[in-house]
Amino acid sequence: MIVRVHLADGRVADGVLTADAPRFVVPAAPGWLAVMRGYVRLGLVHIATGPDHFAVRIRLVLLASTWRQVSPR
Repeated sequence: MIVRVHLADGRVADGVLTADAPRFVVPAAPGWLAVMRGYVRLGLVHIATGPDHFAVRIRLVLLASTWRQVSPR
């Protein structure tokens, strides 16, 4: 889950909540690297567990005639 906090001074702090990290600490000066890391982590989790990506993987397995066609090289 993505959390967006609008602070009284006009700043916006974004964070990502997961089952492993259910808390979000608003940083004093949020850095772009921390925000980018959160979005990359969220994207990887979505690719690994998202139902749309899962459906594509199932389709690839069903359409391939051999395992070699499915597995990465």
